[in-house]
Parts: sequence; structure tokens; C-alpha cells
Amino acid sequence: MIRKKTYMPDDSPAFSRKWWLAAVRNFLSVALITVLIWVYADIEFTGKVEVRATLHLTADKDDQTLLAGEGLQQEIPITFELQGNRSAINEFQQWLKSQGTVLKYDVSEKFMPSSKQQTIQTQEVLAKNQAANFQTRGLSIISAEPATIAFKLDKVIRVPDVKVDFQYTGATLAELPAVKPPVVTIRLAQTAWDEIVAAIPKPEDRKLRTLPVDLKNVDPDQPISASIIPAISIPSSGTNPEKAITVEPTIKDVKVKVQIAQVTGEKTFKVPVVLIQPAGWAEDNTWNEYKLVRKTGESWAREITFQGPKTELDSLTTEEIMAYVV
Repeated sequence: MIRKKTYMPDDSPAFSRKWWLAAVRNFLSVALITVLIWVYADIEFTGKVEVRATLHLTADKDDQTLLAGEGLQQEIPITFELQGNRSAINEFQQWLKSQGTVLKYDVSEKFMPSSKQQTIQTQEVLAKNQAANFQTRGLSIISAEPATIAFKLDKVIRVPDVKVDFQYTGATLAELPAVKPPVVTIRLAQTAWDEIVAAIPKPEDRKLRTLPVDLKNVDPDQPISASIIPAISIPSSGTNPEKAITVEPTIKDVKVKVQIAQVTGEKTFKVPVVLIQPAGWAEDNTWNEYKLVRKTGESWAREITFQGPKTELDSLTTEEIMAYVV
């Protein structure tokens, strides 16, 4: 039986000088390659980058809504720092660019409606973003600005039997317009409805209105379609001006039947203006102190617009109009 002999490179005897030199050369080669691999891995897997995006808050549950105002925003510019594999970071940045640099977060998933302002940590919002998928990508969120985000989440209610007022121009009616349906159901935030009730105590006065319809050229024998303005107006009170609160009617349009009594219109005339001297001027020496100089007749002419029945406007002439300054 022939035994096989094992030799190091160059068939040097074990532990000889040549054997040790060859072993050291092999060790240094392996060590160098290992160091290069670790350096590459360190560069590849420990990258950091600052990302700018817009955080869009939503309330996707049908019975909840986000309130605006009071410095609250639904789209918040944010900046955050990511750490992780450089290829994963590049992949995330490409994905974010495809989304228009917008990240969405549904606050109704975690929070309940409240009359008070609520806050959430920006890093928590980012971490819970399933579309961004930071955890699966192996990315860590180191920091984020702003640190917290404020919002108001309100309950959405449905209010039935809100009257619709038909608004019109261009005619007088022989009787009240017949609106179908005369009342509608609206959806709005609970706090908005509370504000309406406080400002308008009588239920019959809480009305929706349609966009004005010009009746001059409509067929009175056919129903008219009128668009509902999606808001209820709160009248001015004290120092508070008139305010419109946005609502969501269950329908957008109503059908209206009208009986036109008379078509109305507008007509503009350019007429001369006559000065009527106050009687007191002759008694209080006004003419002794001042001299009244009249300009040309053209400069005393003014355009005056009249509104009324179209038949009467058509027969009205400039000669019938007298304009005075007293």
C-alpha cells in the first residue's frame, strides 16, 4: 500500500523556512481580501441620507374627518434621516420620487374623534407607513423634523331634512318655486354642526341655497336644474362677519318648477346730473365765501343702472330720468 505524502507549496518540508514564508504569504493574501470585503460591506450597509417629503394626513373611515384651521395642516413638509443598506436607500428614494415625494398616513386607524387637538410622533408615523415599508427594506429612521404633528380628528354626522332655497334672478314669480326634493340630508363634522346650531337656533332657518339661476331665458314649462351650494351660511353677529360652513349634501342638484309672473332685467343710462342749491346757502353767506364753478356738461353726466320689469325698462328713455345732487 502506497501512502500519499502531503506537501506545502513548492513541496517544502513542513515547518521549514520556505514553508513558513509560503504560509505567511497565503495568510496575508486572505487577510487583505477579507479586509477589502469588510470595507465594501461597511460602505454598502451603513449608509445615511437626509430625505425631504410631504406627509399627507387622511381620515379614511367614513364616519371621521380631519379639521383644518388653527394652524393645523393636512400636508406637512417633513425631513428625516435614514440609515441602512445603500441600495435599499436608493430603492426607497426612487419609490418616493414615483409617489411625488408624498407619504400618506391615516390617523383614524389609531385615534378616536375628539374635540381637542391631538399629536403623534413623526417617527412613529413614518415607521407605520406600510407603503414606504421601511422595516422590510431594512431601513432605520434616525430622526425626523418636526418631531411631532398636531391634528384634530372629528366625528362625521348625517343631518336629515335640511331645506333647499332656490335662488334666481331675471324674473318675478307668480308663486313660490316648487323644489324637488325640498329637503336633503347633509354630512358634516360634529363641531361644525354644533356651530351652526348655536348661530341659527331655529331648525327651519338652517338652509342650503342653490346657485342663482337666470330665469330670463328658461322655458317655464320645463323643470329647471339648480346646483346646490355645499355650505350653510351663518349670519354676521357683533364683530363676527358672515361665515359659510362647508357641508356635503347627499345630492348635488335639485329640480325646480316655476311660474314666471314677469321677466325682469337691467338697463344702464347715461344722464346729466343737476345741482339743486340748498336754500340755506342764500341765508348763511355761503355764496359770499365760496365760488361754485361748474365744469363742462359732459363731466356732470353719470351712468345709472336700473332694475325692474323688462317691459318697463324697454320703454324707459333718458329724457324721463332726472338725476340731482343736493
